[in-house]
Amino acid sequence: MNLKVVAFLAMLSVCKQSIGLVSQTIDEFYPLQVCFSKSSYNRITVEDGAIKKIIAQEGLFDIELDNVTGQAFVTVKEFSNGPLALSVITDSGCIQDLVIETAIKSPEVVLLREKSTDPKPNMTAEEKAIHTIHSIVSGKMPFGYVIARKDDYTSRNYGFDALGFHMEAVYEGPFDRIVVFKVTNQTPIECRLQEKHLAFPEDSWIYLRQETLSPGQSTKCIICQKKGAK
Repeated sequence: MNLKVVAFLAMLSVCKQSIGLVSQTIDEFYPLQVCFSKSSYNRITVEDGAIKKIIAQEGLFDIELDNVTGQAFVTVKEFSNGPLALSVITDSGCIQDLVIETAIKSPEVVLLREKSTDPKPNMTAEEKAIHTIHSIVSGKMPFGYVIARKDDYTSRNYGFDALGFHMEAVYEGPFDRIVVFKVTNQTPIECRLQEKHLAFPEDSWIYLRQETLSPGQSTKCIICQKKGAK
């Protein structure tokens, strides 16, 4: 649990008579029912994450995003007889819809939790690879790996200039290494890529997010290497 949530819950333990708390695991298919204060700001926060954006009908809310804490402060500007609605988008791309009633009450605090992304036990090698790829493409740290220095890894040399390889990240695991490249088509014509043409003997698997690149277009390439390869 990160510091902002610890401090936040500590505050609630002292002021629990004056602040309402709604805690919910994010569910993208079912809206969360909440009741916001008409007279004060209401707060939305994501445990171990941050709010990237809030989408709402213009004029209904005054929304302030705090880039330091990743929280949102929401004031209701227009009142209606029926419920209001807004959508919260987290920094990892999860979306939670809120259906909002309003009342003259103390501020409401909405604490959202993202579903666990830890891999299930007894996964096959293929399932683990899919989970790792999904985490990286989603902008998350792959489970079971740590960030490694890119300077300790020698970039790939395929002996041709049609493709440019820019190393974005390296992750070290107990048995293998994950290297993430941005691959760019440096030719004036369309280029079609295939994993088998990019594979080295020490590679366990290769993932290309896109196989056909227009001139100047880039895509992500994720390579899993056996430990000890440079």
